[in-house]
Amino acid sequence: TALGFLYFKEKNVDVVVLETGMGGLEDATNLITTTKVAVLASISMDHMKFLGDTLEKIAAQKAGIIKPGCKVVSACQKDEVRAVLDEVAFAKNTCVQYVNTSDIRLIRSNLKKQSFDYKTYKKLEISLLGPVQLENAALAIEAVEEYFGTEIDLMKLRKGLAETTWPGRFQIIGENPLFIVDGAHNEDAAKRLAESIETHLHDKRITYIMGMFRDKEYTKVIDLTEKYADYIITITSPDNPRSMSAHDLAAEISKVHKNVTEAASLEEAVELAYLLSGKDDVIVAFGSLSYLGRLINIVKKRLERKRKKRK
Repeated sequence: TALGFLYFKEKNVDVVVLETGMGGLEDATNLITTTKVAVLASISMDHMKFLGDTLEKIAAQKAGIIKPGCKVVSACQKDEVRAVLDEVAFAKNTCVQYVNTSDIRLIRSNLKKQSFDYKTYKKLEISLLGPVQLENAALAIEAVEEYFGTEIDLMKLRKGLAETTWPGRFQIIGENPLFIVDGAHNEDAAKRLAESIETHLHDKRITYIMGMFRDKEYTKVIDLTEKYADYIITITSPDNPRSMSAHDLAAEISKVHKNVTEAASLEEAVELAYLLSGKDDVIVAFGSLSYLGRLINIVKKRLERKRKKRK
């Protein structure tokens, strides 16, 4: 964090978009007192060991980024979260501007991009997929409005939304079969993944590659996602003491799904997924974000080898 601040100083930046490491109230980034706009994404049960075991406790930690008199924007939140955010904002002499999902109107959506209207903004486009990304885009627009006021450059806003990428968030990394990676590692993220699957992949045969941490809500993630998969391959996230073993994860999944097997490595999981999938099928790798980077590299190298052989 200190090195980050030094870098910003040396680059003489005008504005910093600063994300907390975890929570907000007790995070190292929270020594900043010059906040112009505090932005709160959807708050759910996560990092309970550190942030608290209820939504209210977690919301109180997240609300720590609200500074006296600063602007505050938030995604649509559950009532108990909203009550905490509003209370903290009131104490800091400010108020929270929430995204109203009824102001979002989807025009069209496919596996390349989504087009939508938000309030008075028409035919905006994003390449991020899934219903949740429309809400995230609306939150970004609210933040821009609060920071710039009436001086928004609409062309730059459109360009910013259209060119935004987010690795590991329902990201397509291969085709024929379609290969998608997603960092769904807790209950809320699993719900969002399920929404994206229902929206974009409802008529597809799907194979999962799944890896989880022991301290995450793996049973809830399994319950929310298993019904969409024809086959599930489990892996152990490499080089992390928090990883749940592929064997234990497979044992949990087998309680609710009949087609599950464990892989000895990420390479084996990728090869098995391709063997199980036809060119019109889909592979979805999700769970812990910690293994997705390595898995993406494995898939890219495999596809590159295949391209060279065709030449």
